[in-house]
Amino acid sequence: MTKLRIKPVNHGSTKRDRNRYCGPAVISSLTGYTTADAARCIRDISNRRSVTGTSTGEVLGVLRTYGINCVERKGSDWGVTFNRTNGATLAGWLRASVKDRNSERIWLVVAGWHWQLVQGRRYVCGLTKEIVSIRDKRVKRRARVAEVYELSSR
Repeated sequence: MTKLRIKPVNHGSTKRDRNRYCGPAVISSLTGYTTADAARCIRDISNRRSVTGTSTGEVLGVLRTYGINCVERKGSDWGVTFNRTNGATLAGWLRASVKDRNSERIWLVVAGWHWQLVQGRRYVCGLTKEIVSIRDKRVKRRARVAEVYELSSR
């Protein structure tokens, strides 16, 4: 069993290898494949012509095909609520989950209609494209958290 780690988003070396959306970006960050390969897998699962946004089922389905377990965690695990209108913000969830976050655990967070990965104090998404601190100014800390998944390799 290999240890799961987040990596910078791999956009590939040619223009044809790029997909700029966040669903393929988080898949690329976990697997090391290019965003174009990740988008191709999403298209295979969803039978769509192009990937301009992804649903939870599509992203989790692709991660499962790559051998990554995805376990949904509820806000009550940390004493917060997840809701797109008045739930916990990303900053609030980071504060509440500080004891559960370490370098061994990876969290897939849906906040602000955007996919993000958190591992300890490290963060990556389709906007940052590289691994940054959770305190970086590019992290949208005021986005409302809708879902959180704990990821692990099989």
